[in-house]
Amino acid sequence: MRELRTIVIVTLGFQPASVAYLYFRDGYICYSLGENECITKIGMPEIIDYNNNCVASTLTLEPNASFRILMPHLHPGFVSYGPTDPIILRFMYLTWCKTILLIDVVLDMSLIDVSNNEPGSRQFCEEALQL
Repeated sequence: MRELRTIVIVTLGFQPASVAYLYFRDGYICYSLGENECITKIGMPEIIDYNNNCVASTLTLEPNASFRILMPHLHPGFVSYGPTDPIILRFMYLTWCKTILLIDVVLDMSLIDVSNNEPGSRQFCEEALQL
């Protein structure tokens, strides 16, 4: 992820979301995400810190470059078997719309230099979520 330098990270389904919540939580708190709780997190962006090269008792090694925005999604296979409730399909569609809008905001902030904060900083991510 350091080479990609992505700001928005999308997870598809419970297992990738649970890994992201377990290893990339701010403050290095191990947090296990249950399946029932995962449903409540879908479509809700959250700032994460993916810098896992430091010890929990020390400060982050890259305080201005390791924050990202996590956007959990339902896995597309969730609706592939049998008839699906149109409400779930609409929810999945709106979650992707929200993600694309967030990506557009982040690109505008990065390329047009709207933000005074460095991309990857906590302040940059918070500002992107407020817009």
